[in-house]
Amino acid sequence: MNTLEELLRLRRIFEAIPPLPDAVTLYNKILHESIQLRIATRSMSDLFERIKALQHSHEDLRNRSLQLHAMETLWEKIHAVFALLRSEIRTLFAVIPLLQASGMISEEEWNLMIQKLQWDDRRGSCFSITTKLKEQSKSEFNNLQDSHNRSIDIIRASLLEATQSTPSEHAISDSESHVSDGGEGIEMLDQIPNPKNDDEMRRAREEEAKIIKSDGEFMEKVEEADDEEVSIIRRNDETENNVEVEGCAFHLAQAWNRRRDTCNMRKFMQGHGRVLVVAEWWDTIKGVIFLPKRLYPEVRALWRPPVPEDHVAYEKCKEFLEYLHSTWFDGPYKNLWNKWELVDLRTTNIAEAYHNRLNVEFGRDHPDLRTLIEKLKYIDFEA
Repeated sequence: MNTLEELLRLRRIFEAIPPLPDAVTLYNKILHESIQLRIATRSMSDLFERIKALQHSHEDLRNRSLQLHAMETLWEKIHAVFALLRSEIRTLFAVIPLLQASGMISEEEWNLMIQKLQWDDRRGSCFSITTKLKEQSKSEFNNLQDSHNRSIDIIRASLLEATQSTPSEHAISDSESHVSDGGEGIEMLDQIPNPKNDDEMRRAREEEAKIIKSDGEFMEKVEEADDEEVSIIRRNDETENNVEVEGCAFHLAQAWNRRRDTCNMRKFMQGHGRVLVVAEWWDTIKGVIFLPKRLYPEVRALWRPPVPEDHVAYEKCKEFLEYLHSTWFDGPYKNLWNKWELVDLRTTNIAEAYHNRLNVEFGRDHPDLRTLIEKLKYIDFEA
């Protein structure tokens, strides 16, 4: 390999390296993650003490089982946060040689910076990042985890012994729930109904079945409009006709989105098959609820598809328009959804908007504890 090829290879390597932070920014990030790691470790230690206290608890079997379930769930979350923080710190430390190699800071300057004492999160003691990382070493963490597992096994054994020694007070119900840990589980026990109440329980189940069946038949008639504020209109017609029912724009949008997907129109609005005029047509339809009714005839999107008849999306758009008119313009819900000049503040809309924001921010179920706290702080700061 000649000198030119070597220079080109080094240049490609250099260009592949993402922009590096300056040394102070990197130090502050490492400091922040180290403090968060300390908090996570302290939480693990506190939880471990609670688990040990549960070993000597004299509460009834069910309460101890529920507490064990909650503690195991919390342990898994804290463990995930700890592992994530430790991985992030390792990644940050991997940047240091790159800073030194690029001449952004010398090794002596970095060592002097990293050994500087800082306050901990409680401002109760000082530490340097190097000593703090040693405190959170992997061996100590593994020892804590081993102690945790042993304590859990002891509690499970005591619960099992209590279950076997008091069969008259506790018994396994037909539906058992399990707390999994390494393929094993404990039984969350429910008391069996008293035999003298069997007839009452059977009658209650029969009543529940009737209610579920009748509700199912009613909801089939309602079709897409499954919003409670919309579905009660039929009951309202049979009782007090002078009561005005106001629909919810959020749930209306959900009903329209479901029908859009039923009509197989999503592919024309998103992804590689997106058709611009169809996407714009859909946005226009979604905004109609804020127009006065006298302008409906002027909105062309409400009366014909946005594409020619020979276009593959024509029949799909036409099908949706037929549903729109038969259900929401001319059907029983035509007076429910227009929001023109509506100024009343509805707390349900505020709550639903907040819940939707949470879904958007988290993007998945059961986020780890660190993500939960950071997202909630961010939303609170915006508010």
